[in-house]
Amino acid sequence: MPERLEEIATTEQQLRQADNLASIRTRKGYDSFARFRPDLAGLLAILNTTHQELSSQAEDAVRAHVDHIESADFKSWAHNGLNFIKNETCPFCTQSLNGIALIDYYRECFDEAFSRLTGQVATLDDLKGRVMGTLNLPLLQSRIEQAEAITDLWAGELDLKVELPNLEQIKARYEELDALLTQLVVQKKSPR
Repeated sequence: MPERLEEIATTEQQLRQADNLASIRTRKGYDSFARFRPDLAGLLAILNTTHQELSSQAEDAVRAHVDHIESADFKSWAHNGLNFIKNETCPFCTQSLNGIALIDYYRECFDEAFSRLTGQVATLDDLKGRVMGTLNLPLLQSRIEQAEAITDLWAGELDLKVELPNLEQIKARYEELDALLTQLVVQKKSPR
């Protein structure tokens, strides 16, 4: 009789497994997702670019002159005004501009490379935002939670040992990177 009970228990277990088989076939598995790969190269290229060709003497002289005028629009006006110089003559008073160091300094400060870098620096906040947005923490958190739920779902059928990323560590590193990039952007945007 004990043999019969064992056979019945074994048969009942096999029936339960057969019933579970349909359920197991429809269970969701782990989703894969691409690694977050922010493009730091573009951001770092702008942060690392300097005006080595721009002499500090020219920069200091132009900054002092712009500060002396005390108008937020003067720098733009002066930049555009250089386009009106013909034959090295002042467009306002028609005096010769030959040998006037300040005009040479303005030309040096407003050359194409300077203007291009100035434009790139103006986009740094947006570029930093896009880089940090690529590190999509809400999506990562959702994927980790999904993986935990799937591990729990399969725990009765499989002996799973799944090591998931530590979200708190990731958040801490994210905040450190964000703070560092913010600091670098602020430094790059501030006048020397």
